[in-house]
Amino acid sequence: MKKILCTYLLFILCLQAYSQEKLLWDFRIGAGKEFYKDSEDIEEKFNVNVYNAELGLDIAIGDKFAIQPSFMYKLMHDKDGEFYFYDDPFYYDREEYRFQHFFEVPVLFSYKLPLSKNQKIRFSAGPYVCTNVDFNDYEVGANLRVTYEYKKLNVGISSELPIFNNPFPRGYGKKQPGICLNIGIKFRSKTWKSIGMVAGAVGVVAGTVGMAVMESKASNSNSSSSYETSGDDSSSGSSKESKDSKVSDRNTKWMQGNYSISKKTYNDYESQLIKMNTYPDQYNRTRRIDIQSKMCQVRKTITDHGGTCSKSQWEDWNPER
Repeated sequence: MKKILCTYLLFILCLQAYSQEKLLWDFRIGAGKEFYKDSEDIEEKFNVNVYNAELGLDIAIGDKFAIQPSFMYKLMHDKDGEFYFYDDPFYYDREEYRFQHFFEVPVLFSYKLPLSKNQKIRFSAGPYVCTNVDFNDYEVGANLRVTYEYKKLNVGISSELPIFNNPFPRGYGKKQPGICLNIGIKFRSKTWKSIGMVAGAVGVVAGTVGMAVMESKASNSNSSSSYETSGDDSSSGSSKESKDSKVSDRNTKWMQGNYSISKKTYNDYESQLIKMNTYPDQYNRTRRIDIQSKMCQVRKTITDHGGTCSKSQWEDWNPER
């Protein structure tokens, strides 16, 4: 994924050689909402604030058609701390996950409908690939846009239709089509083109440096781990105490931020099963199994962090026996 993004940035820079009459830079900023829900339970919905900045090219093909490759930075902000990480075996700090950063690469094909000499409406659609800054999760989907353009200014609405993720983003649930409002400006001047080239080059260099830093950290981590295991007993004991202390601190933080939410989630799942039992016409075998599996995960996560959660009889409920 890292190599793909770097290659894509270099591709955009190479397009500088394209005819200046047919090529425009396009810079946009936007804000909107993305929506997520559990794959089975429609009641578990939540939304996320999304902000983005995008730099791309508008390559004209004839009078009415164009190709728009671009590179986008996205910031997702969980304003109310709504994300639950009860189904992941690793520890997460809720405060840390209220801001998440992503890179996205859309390639759109557009049709321009003229309204007057200086006004037009543009309809755009095309694929996109999105990844987090660690390049370990990704999403592939389709991007749809409708844009009103007045001379070089533009205002538009866009929506992303996810097709595949891995999983993406972590802990958010199943992504639904969202909506985003964008405003932007096109430019062709040599000054702006130079700024764009520098920005693209800096992005490539930053990506390369980031990869080197991550590899260096991984190497140092392996070395440190090897040193600790080969040391004497006192050193090993001290290291173990330090690790135990960190685990205890993490568990305490998790309990403060997640315990009450996880307990409520567990009770909500229990209520859904009771409802199925009360109203047989609403019974669904696949949904029952999924809910019971999630109840087990929530309960295990609570107890793993030092909390108490009694096992409900509804975890083993099976009316088909």
